[in-house]
Amino acid sequence: MTDNKTGMRKPFKPQVSLVAKIKAQLIAAKARKNLSFEMLAQIKSEVEEQAAGLSTREALVGGGGDPAFALYASVLETVSLFAKVLLQLPDLRTFSKRLEKLDSDYVPGYPPMSPVTESHFAMWTHCDLRVGEGGETMAGIFAEIGDVFGFGADYLALAKALANSRMGIYELLGLKRGRTCLRELVTGKEISFIGGSGYVGSKGELWFVRAVPPPLSFHYWIGMGTPYVLRAPGRFEWLALFERNGIRSGELGMEQRLWQFLKFGPRLRYWSELILEGYCGHNSGAVFLQGLPDVPESRLHSDHFNPHYALA
Repeated sequence: MTDNKTGMRKPFKPQVSLVAKIKAQLIAAKARKNLSFEMLAQIKSEVEEQAAGLSTREALVGGGGDPAFALYASVLETVSLFAKVLLQLPDLRTFSKRLEKLDSDYVPGYPPMSPVTESHFAMWTHCDLRVGEGGETMAGIFAEIGDVFGFGADYLALAKALANSRMGIYELLGLKRGRTCLRELVTGKEISFIGGSGYVGSKGELWFVRAVPPPLSFHYWIGMGTPYVLRAPGRFEWLALFERNGIRSGELGMEQRLWQFLKFGPRLRYWSELILEGYCGHNSGAVFLQGLPDVPESRLHSDHFNPHYALA
């Protein structure tokens, strides 16, 4: 770059990443004590107490619920508190307003109040919603700089797994050794899965759900959030949707394109609008949807819904 007045080349200034800027601001704010860190200090203390008292799988199971899910749920709660601290920073004011708008528009909860469940909204906004132009998310930032608050490498590795996770569309194959067996469309990958909602489902159903890789030494994937059961259309129409977006089984780079498409979509509200407008029922463990994200005529609550649109 050249200065117009002197004609001399300006010295190159490397661009500082958003993560580096936030880390520097947090360290400075912590030293000046002008940000509230009490919430994170409290949750860190609770995490340490849980780690001391629940050091085995048997102890975790004895506390109720699935131990692997409990680990991820603890990390997600920490990321949520971390986000509240970060949103006090001036650089994140625009992002904070975006979050407020999304919360106001979707009113996350559970049907019939809102088909956008609290668990889905939390995972979406913390793990998929990009904070800056570099694609950073709240969970990803926490995984990078959580050491500032004293969190250890193993705990931050779980945060990174959450940050890298995405939604997926799976066919339910049934139960195997007491666990749900799912096969992902396009990749054909089969996983052993445990969800927290208790929904069992029927063989052949399509699920839109976030499956997170096994933590630590566990051997099954974890469902973070209530599954969305895709009533219609069927698997061939969904495979056609992926093809329309350049995602075909076996092609070079397919998995990266699939990850990008399912995590971020072509636009911000691509997948959340499918949930909001495609809602067609629920029970205590699942929410049911119909329609496709790129065909508004197929979604029951879309302004463009066409009752004559054929859903196979």
